[in-house]
Amino acid sequence: MIKIVIAGATGYVGGNVARACVSSGLFDVRVLTRDVKRIPHDLVGKVEPFVAEVTQPETLRGLCDGVDVIFSSIGMYIVNRKPSLWEVDYHGNLALLDEARRARVNTFAFVSVLRGPEMAAVSPVAEIREGVAAAIRASGLDYLIYQPTGFYNDIGYLLRSARQRGVLYVAGDPNVRINPLHGLDFGEEVARMIAAGNQRNTLVPIGGPEIFTREEMARLAFKTLGLPPKIRYMPLKMVSLMADAARFVGHENAYTLFKFLEFAFSTPDMTGPCVGSRRLGDFFARLAREQSLALRPSLVEEEPEAQTPPTL
Repeated sequence: MIKIVIAGATGYVGGNVARACVSSGLFDVRVLTRDVKRIPHDLVGKVEPFVAEVTQPETLRGLCDGVDVIFSSIGMYIVNRKPSLWEVDYHGNLALLDEARRARVNTFAFVSVLRGPEMAAVSPVAEIREGVAAAIRASGLDYLIYQPTGFYNDIGYLLRSARQRGVLYVAGDPNVRINPLHGLDFGEEVARMIAAGNQRNTLVPIGGPEIFTREEMARLAFKTLGLPPKIRYMPLKMVSLMADAARFVGHENAYTLFKFLEFAFSTPDMTGPCVGSRRLGDFFARLAREQSLALRPSLVEEEPEAQTPPTL
């Protein structure tokens, strides 16, 4: 059995990596969490919880004892003002790296972004992720640095926006190509690579099985809902202005998100090597059913809307 720590298992990406590792039968899984109640219900009893805070490095002591591999997808994906991305994404992951080195873990697997070095020149999000990746590469540990194109959950807000507003806004070039990835397809690839043990010190660009333009994804969202497509186009400059406005009011986390989007929306090809078999249309269909149930308070309590701009 491979002993693995998964940091980020209470989120979409890390949770699916944990599911894939558990399902394979090849891993003994320890998950980092701030609260055991945050562990997904389907993983309860199948993983070993370790309660700590990445922003409090002293609490991480012992996390990696007896561990072969640590995987981290730790990062903020909503636009709250605090804590900052630097506190969580950067210093939090470096604290994990310090603990991994202390415990002499063999391999550190980390999730960065596709075209990270290029994006880092203009996007603080990518700058942070690439800074962590550089520290891992210089640490002396073996490493796997994953560079995903994007995940289905990042695109899922399109359905809620299309349902609630009846219109989707496409900023910049609508023909930018991307092949987003289901979290479980990603998790299965991570588990396979680690279990095989024949790849190390490697950068791994990775995408899903289908390539779409951004306009095609917007149309697929409307089709899933059975609604006529209403798509509005706006210049990329608008995203840049939103970034400037966020910085002007001191909202650095929102600023970093808008700069990330500005790069992604202006790059013609954001595709990576295709893996997996789970299709975006099926993901949208399941999400649409869940959202329909969430509109009925007697059945399911509705979750708060994600704080992500309704642009694609």
